[in-house]
Amino acid sequence: MHLHAHLLVPDLIPNLCNPLLTIYASLDFARRTRMMRKMEAMIPYWMARCPNYGWKESQEYFNAEDLHEKIGAMEAKAKKRWEANFC
Repeated sequence: MHLHAHLLVPDLIPNLCNPLLTIYASLDFARRTRMMRKMEAMIPYWMARCPNYGWKESQEYFNAEDLHEKIGAMEAKAKKRWEANFC
């Protein structure tokens, strides 16, 4: 029996060979990118609403810091996913 290289590729790279999974992955990437862009835009929104005095103790500052943490967590998760798929 003769093995062809093009028959082995789907077993090695299942995500790239299935068009439905590729479309889902690109839509999921677009969704995450859109979420991160919106969260980054909200940071100046909350920082502009901080009071002049005691701004580090204000709820608005905590909201902005929470967004920073969420963005960092999403980036770390995306990096881990990238390394798992391609490294």
